Amino acid sequence: TFDAMEDLINLHNDYREEFENALNTEHAVIWNGIATKINNYHPAQVTGR
Repeated sequence: TFDAMEDLINLHNDYREEFENALNTEHAVIWNGIATKINNYHPAQVTGR
């Protein structure tokens, strides 16, 4: 849906700098946080990583 796409764009903007500056070992933690936020707003869209 449009709302889900808008939320994904906002999450991308929120996490882009953090992700780019993170060590490779920190990327999984960041992805987990992003997946959790998406799941909180759109539970049907995140079923796994």
